[in-house]
Amino acid sequence: MNDDLVSTEWLADHLDDPELVVVDMRWRTDGSGRRRYERGHLPGAVYLDWTT
Repeated sequence: MNDDLVSTEWLADHLDDPELVVVDMRWRTDGSGRRRYERGHLPGAVYLDWTT
């Protein structure tokens, strides 16, 4: 497993860690990635538009 990828169990156990940064990079061809992020995402996650 790549060190940058974690299991859902590990993530759930570490969401309170102030050193953890969760990046939401969802992308859709119709450009709705940001809207989908705004409708719901993991607590504390930040959105990154990798196309800009």
